[in-house]
Amino acid sequence: MADQIEADMIHGGGFLRKIDLAMVRVRDVHPLHTTYRGRQVFTVPPPGGGAAVIEAFNILESFAGEHLIEDTVTRHHTLVETFRIVLADRGQVSATSGLFGRRSSVALSKDHARERASLISADSVIADSDIYGPVDPECAPPSESTTQVSVADRWGNVVSLTQTLGRSWGAKVATRGLGFPYNSFLESFNFDKPQCPGYLQPNIRWPNDMAPTIVLDDDGSLVVALGTPGSDLIPGIIANVVSNLVDRGSDLEAAVAFPRVLFGGTLDLVPYVEQTGSITAADIDALEDMGHKTVARYLYPAVGRSIVLYGGVN
Repeated sequence: MADQIEADMIHGGGFLRKIDLAMVRVRDVHPLHTTYRGRQVFTVPPPGGGAAVIEAFNILESFAGEHLIEDTVTRHHTLVETFRIVLADRGQVSATSGLFGRRSSVALSKDHARERASLISADSVIADSDIYGPVDPECAPPSESTTQVSVADRWGNVVSLTQTLGRSWGAKVATRGLGFPYNSFLESFNFDKPQCPGYLQPNIRWPNDMAPTIVLDDDGSLVVALGTPGSDLIPGIIANVVSNLVDRGSDLEAAVAFPRVLFGGTLDLVPYVEQTGSITAADIDALEDMGHKTVARYLYPAVGRSIVLYGGVN
C-alpha cells in the first residue's frame, strides 16, 4: 500500500512519501480524567480535544446542579460563558504537546476551573480582555464532517471513537484501487504564522477538537459513551448532553435530542441557540441584552448544515 500511495503521490504532485508512512507509530496513551458531580469522566488526551471537555465539566461543576436544571436565560448564559472560557483557554494550545501550552496542568485542575467560573456573572457578559490571551484569530484551524461511533459488547467492553477526514470527503482524491479518500488536514495547519500553535513543521501532530468520551457512575457502571462532530463546538455539545443526563435526570434519548446552547469560534462571539421549544426567541433577545454580541438563531429541530453545528451525537 505504501508503494502504491507513493507512486500516486508522485504522479499527482502530492507531498506524501513512503518514508512519512514509515515514521508513523501507534501510541498507547492514558485518557484524561475528571469527575462531574460524582461521575467519572474519561476522554481523549492530546492531540485530541478532550482537555477542553474536562475544563468545561470542571467549570460547570462550580455551579449548583439546580442552576442547570430549568430552561432559564441564566442557564443559557452560564453555558455560553463556560464554553467561551474553554475555547479561550484552548486558544493557548501548544501544537507540540496538544495541551494548553505551559498552562496545561493548571487548566485541567478543579482550582483553575473555580477561578475561571468566578468570572461568570448572572446578568452580564465577561469582557474579552478578562478571558482571552494573545491569540491570533487566524490561528484557529477549520474542521468538519466528523463521524462518531459508540459501541458496547455483551461482555461490557465500551468504545467511543471519533474520526474525521477534515472537510467532506477530505482532500477529495483517492488512490485508485485502495478504496479510501485522503484527509485534508494539511490545510488545518498555518503556513505563514510561526507564532500559531498549528504552524506546520516537521514531526508535528495536528491538534484537533475530537473528544470521544465515556462517563461512568460512582459504582463503575456505564452512564454514557458519546462523541460528536462539530469542530470547536464539540466540548459544548458533549457538556450539554451529559448535563442533561446528570443535572436534569433526562433519559438518553431526550438528553441527546434536547435543544443545545453552544458557542463556537476562538474569537467569534456566536452563541448558537434555538428559536423554538425550550429556548425561545425572548430568551435570545435577553442574551443579546446581556451583551452577547452576535447570536446565531437556528430553528429546532436542526436541518441541513445546522445538524453539523449542533452535533450529530452518537
